Amino acid sequence: MRMRDSKRNWKTVILFVFLLGLLPLSLDSYLSIMPLLEQVFKKDPIFIQMGFSAFLFIFGLFQLFFGVLSDRFGRKGMALNGLIVFEIGVICSFFATQLTVLLLGRILQAMGCSMIFVAVLAAVKDSYSYQKSTIIYTYMTAWNPLFALFGLVMSSFLIKWIGWQSVFIVLGLFGFFLFYLSCLYFKETLIQKNKDFFWSRARFNQLKNPCFIIFTLTLVSGYSGLMSIISLTPHILLKVLDVKLQYLGLYFGILSSSVLFSGISSVYIIKKQGVFFLLKTGFILLLLATILLLIINVSYTLSCWSYFLPTSLMVIGSVWLLNAGQGGSMSMCKASNAGFTTSILSLFRYGLGSILCAIPVFISSTSIMPLAYLCFILLSIMSCALWVLHYFYHDAKLALKVL
Repeated sequence: MRMRDSKRNWKTVILFVFLLGLLPLSLDSYLSIMPLLEQVFKKDPIFIQMGFSAFLFIFGLFQLFFGVLSDRFGRKGMALNGLIVFEIGVICSFFATQLTVLLLGRILQAMGCSMIFVAVLAAVKDSYSYQKSTIIYTYMTAWNPLFALFGLVMSSFLIKWIGWQSVFIVLGLFGFFLFYLSCLYFKETLIQKNKDFFWSRARFNQLKNPCFIIFTLTLVSGYSGLMSIISLTPHILLKVLDVKLQYLGLYFGILSSSVLFSGISSVYIIKKQGVFFLLKTGFILLLLATILLLIINVSYTLSCWSYFLPTSLMVIGSVWLLNAGQGGSMSMCKASNAGFTTSILSLFRYGLGSILCAIPVFISSTSIMPLAYLCFILLSIMSCALWVLHYFYHDAKLALKVL
């Protein structure tokens, strides 16, 4: 049943925001305790890092499976079961005396977040019109940086005054609180259950739809651009610009503010101009910011502020592309296939997108040139996608302008 006219509308959206915030909160809170875990378990950093990388891998991989299950059995049950699995993972991590037990707990937490992520995005598609669902996707994404920042600050404070296990106590309490709220306010939204376990002609036709492919590439491009900036920034600040480690959080706060601004502004742009305008604007802004970054790198001495001016603009352009791709792709699927569509988008986003954003790190960790080159590659993909959409799919373009 559509919830757009319900009095519980705002409560449900806020619940969805907090449910999606569990992912960045779990990821970033672990980052702060990683150096301490090296001492506790007496392991090399690469093994401790597995708690972070395995989380992302499991989160992206299992969405393909959970998305299909949510189409068949419903959204609320998937979300509640995801919270239960997450809580089991938190308990394992809290009582871990060996690294393998801690990693098992992180894997269970990732599986729980994957189930919640699929259920929430599919529930939005079930419950709202095309225009409003696109706006809500963008609105929910905009608050993720605040959860990530809170996770970093909270975990840093807790490990200093209490201990690393207290981080998992907070995550467990937060998960239990969300479970309670989900029982009250998360209403089942799937009306027509999809009997197909994995493959069907409708799903195949959706995957080969040129417009769906274009918006999926847009999503991957935006995510790759955003994550490449985040991945390279610590290396550039510490090794090129000689920024002290204690000031690293300040500069990441600047990037987080850019992500928050771009998310909120995306909502306004979609309301006024539509998804296609947001896509074009993000493309142009990312192009201009990349050119500015190249000019600064070649012609002037790089400083903190001359680096953060273009990269902040690149972050805004990347988030606009990400939101346009997410909204455009989800708007082209049927409600009965929303879980499957969410899982496919996440597979491309966290699979192909993660590979692309890792390229500049492998090429060089001390230069901003790979970042610029990567952005030009992404822009070439975007320009082709825009050209195809503009000249061959006029009906889709006109429809998306009024979303």
